[in-house]
Amino acid sequence: MGVFPRHFGCFMVVLDGCYFSRLVVFWLGYAKVSKYLATQKNPVF
Repeated sequence: MGVFPRHFGCFMVVLDGCYFSRLVVFWLGYAKVSKYLATQKNPVF
């Protein structure tokens, strides 16, 4: 029973602003990389 509240707390931390900011950073990085690959003559993907 003592394990559940700890995991639930971690889950709530994941759902908070830290997760959102990480998602935004990931999205901006992904957009930059895809734009960079689009300008290359030989895209990796």
